[in-house]
Amino acid sequence: VGFENYRALIGDEVFWRATLNSVVFVALRTPLEVGLGFLLALLLNRRLVARSLLRTLFFVPVVMSLIVVTIIFQRVFEPNPGLLNTFLRAVGLGAWAHPWLGDPTTALPAVIAVSVWKNVGFSLVILLAGLQGLPQDVLEAARVDGANAWHLTLRVITPLMRPILALTALLSIIGGLKVFDLVFIMTRGGPTYSTEVLATMLYREAFELNHMGVASAVAVI
Repeated sequence: VGFENYRALIGDEVFWRATLNSVVFVALRTPLEVGLGFLLALLLNRRLVARSLLRTLFFVPVVMSLIVVTIIFQRVFEPNPGLLNTFLRAVGLGAWAHPWLGDPTTALPAVIAVSVWKNVGFSLVILLAGLQGLPQDVLEAARVDGANAWHLTLRVITPLMRPILALTALLSIIGGLKVFDLVFIMTRGGPTYSTEVLATMLYREAFELNHMGVASAVAVI
């Protein structure tokens, strides 16, 4: 059929919505995941009493089953008995209680928040390894020259960490573009396609609507 499947996608509003959601997902998740991972790595690179315990706690979500994580957070975000709304009411912020996964304006940010919580430990481990591999003589020279903690982090450590930060960001982008199971289990792309991404659209076209040609075009894109 030539390019008919691609022409069909160009005229499909759901495809453009899924593409936009995929871009937004990556654009928000990547700086949050890498930024939080870098801050935590800087913190845990210091001599703390419970440093080993904190490393383990931050890495636990990475090794947890994603299905378990999504089911847990479905309960957290439930409108009435959900943990988040219950907590907000308990601290006097009941006006902020919200159907987080049922509102098109908050569903995608909620899913992104879960993804960041799940994966920030992976970025933390990579960045912490990078920090521990930095040349100590350079850091000591900066301290001797009078650099305080802020200048040391901003002008010495961060430039030295750029290749590791770039690698971590690249891995986060790849993971964000491939996201499927998190969205599919939590929202199935809803409400009103507000969390539909390219991978969930591919699944829907192939296995629910049996449009294999269109689904293959989505896969190529």
